[in-house]
Amino acid sequence: MDYLKNTINKVAIDTNILVYAITNEDENKQKIAENILSQKPFVSNYVLFELAGVLRRKNKNKYDNVTISNILVDVIKVSNFIEGNSDVFYKSKYLVEKHKFQLKDALVVATYLLSGCSILYSEDGQHNRLIDKKMRTINPFI
Repeated sequence: MDYLKNTINKVAIDTNILVYAITNEDENKQKIAENILSQKPFVSNYVLFELAGVLRRKNKNKYDNVTISNILVDVIKVSNFIEGNSDVFYKSKYLVEKHKFQLKDALVVATYLLSGCSILYSEDGQHNRLIDKKMRTINPFI
């Protein structure tokens, strides 16, 4: 698992990495996700928006608004938070048209591409896919 070592790459994460790190659904995946988080990866505001929705849908009693707000702040503390700007929407449009991304995924990918990230850890999408010759998607769970 050499790709888990963040030496020179700017590493970004998708929502599913955070979900596995926070919930106790799968102990193996949780350990891998926690290892990735220990590298202080880049996290976009779009990923945090999606995380809030996923946690709320999973268990409304366990994940109320206060709990979710605390989790989001904790994620920001252990990551490099990046916020999208208007350029993200232009890049997202390109990704939707050229690469057939879903819009929500395009927003995440565009934010990371524009921030110079070279690795995106995600369970979604094609493993080892190179996007625009700049960023590779890696599924750390396979």
